[in-house]
Amino acid sequence: MDTASQTLNRRVSDSFRASGLALNALAEAAGIPRTTLRRKLSGAAEFTITELIRLAIALDADLEAWTAGLVEVVA
Repeated sequence: MDTASQTLNRRVSDSFRASGLALNALAEAAGIPRTTLRRKLSGAAEFTITELIRLAIALDADLEAWTAGLVEVVA
């Protein structure tokens, strides 16, 4: 079973892949160091809420969609 962090990471990663952006371009647009972003997208570290907001803006993604249903995963 996925943890909330794994589910959230997968949703962010899916949005990134669908965007067609290069990692460097997303890192720059979101103001997140490239190495940090790569580590977090790989699941080696968790995203902060600030990073998620910045990524949602940079990807023109729906932050609420990324977090939908996570309460049930945690509970």
